[in-house]
Formats: sequence, C-alpha cells, structure tokens
Amino acid sequence: MLARPVADNGSPTTHSMTVARRTTGPTFGHASTSAQTASTYGPAWRSELRPDVRARSTEGLRSRAVLVTELSQLEADAKTVDADDPSRAPFFLRIAAAYDELRAVAESEGDTELAARARTKAHEMKHLVVRRYPDAPYLDKPLFDVADELEHTEQRAGSFVLYRELVKKFPASPYAPYAYLAMGEEYFELASRHPEEWPQAIAMLQKAITPAAPGNRVHGYALYKLAWAYEKSGDHSHARQLFQEVVDVAAANPSVPDLVKLGEAAHGDLASM
Repeated sequence: MLARPVADNGSPTTHSMTVARRTTGPTFGHASTSAQTASTYGPAWRSELRPDVRARSTEGLRSRAVLVTELSQLEADAKTVDADDPSRAPFFLRIAAAYDELRAVAESEGDTELAARARTKAHEMKHLVVRRYPDAPYLDKPLFDVADELEHTEQRAGSFVLYRELVKKFPASPYAPYAYLAMGEEYFELASRHPEEWPQAIAMLQKAITPAAPGNRVHGYALYKLAWAYEKSGDHSHARQLFQEVVDVAAANPSVPDLVKLGEAAHGDLASM
C-alpha cells in the first residue's frame, strides 16, 4: 500500500482532509442510540460550547445604529493606521469585536444578509491580526476564531494549521481543549480510512478532555469520542472503561443537558458491546 501523504508539520495534507470531510457531523458507533446522539454533534455544536458563548448572546448588545456609526469611524481611522505597527493589533481586534456584535444584532433581527457581511468583515480583521502579529500575547482567541471560521467554510487544512499553532503557543488557553477536539475529530475521520492514524486521534482527544467537566465544556463529548477511538482501534477494554466514565461524568452533572445525552448514549453503547 502506498504511504498516505503527510505535511511536514505532521498534520494531514489537504488531500487527506478532503478524504476525511464530514457532511452531516460525526456519526459513529453501532448502537442506534449512540449514532443518533453523535450525529447531532460536530463543528457547529462545538462552536456553541465556546468559552465566550455568553458574550455572543443578545443580552447587552448595542443598537444597530450605534454599531454602524462606530464602525464607520473605526474603518475611517483604519486607513490612517500603520498596520505594520504591532501595537495597533488591539485596534483591529476592536473592529472585529464590533462586527461580531453587529452580526449578533443582525441575527437577532433576522437580517441574514447583514449578518453574513458582518461575519466576513470580522473574519477579515481577525485574519489580519493573526497574519501580521504572530507574536501577540493575546492571539489565542483570534487564532481560534479564524480556525473555527475556516473549518465552517470547509477550508479544513488551513483550520488544522491554526488549531495546531494555538495549542503550541497557548497550551493553557481556555480555547486549547476545543482546538485539540477539532484536530482529534479530523484524525478520527482520517483513521477510519487509514488505521495507522488511530494513535494520533487518541493523542489529540486525550488532550481535549483536560481539564475535566464542567469547567471544560467539551470534556464529555471528547471523552465519548475518545472511547470510540479506542473501540475502533481494537482496544475494547479501554473503550469500555471510558464509556463507563462518560456515564459517571453525566451522572455527576445532571444539570448539563449535553452530558446527560452523552451519558445515555454511552450507556447504550456499553449494553450493546
């Protein structure tokens, strides 16, 4: 068998990413309960579990008129700013934040066209910061935002590179578990076709489960997917242990709906093994 091409940085190549692409989110497992539950999770679900999810609610948002006025002034100021000066990075992030807020307002008003424009502009500003100021100490959120946006627009190779950069530069960032989960899911899908990648999938998912729930909102899902990675790699004993751990975590956090659902799925998986 010919060796699968791998990029120099150890990440799957663009070709491999295309092979592993998801269309309806991850669906795995042999129990109907797990398949049904797992199919509701994926990149979009992960975004809803971001550390700053509360900041993206409609509560406390400024009006469209105020934001449009502010952005008009900021855009005008941007034309006179030396974009090569690293000290200007916060200025461009301020513009990105204002566009994110405008997007939230537009979505709450049902204006999908304005929301799409605001999303694009916010992405452009964050991408500018990531590209021009790679040594900025506060780059973990912009890195995650750009990687997340690239993943949602099916630019998976680019998103993988940025997720990898995030965990390398900011291993203690609250966004690190999300980045590890994204990379773990990529390797999980890839390993389904190339079994030699299971160790990589397992390694990434193991890092995604730290810290534990409820502080890490993706802990339960990462643990559940890690159990399936072990199961599919042939380590059935370890898989059973982790499915039971998912059940236990869910039982310890009955007020977290997503964990409850995963606990039910893991319980069904154990019963069918």
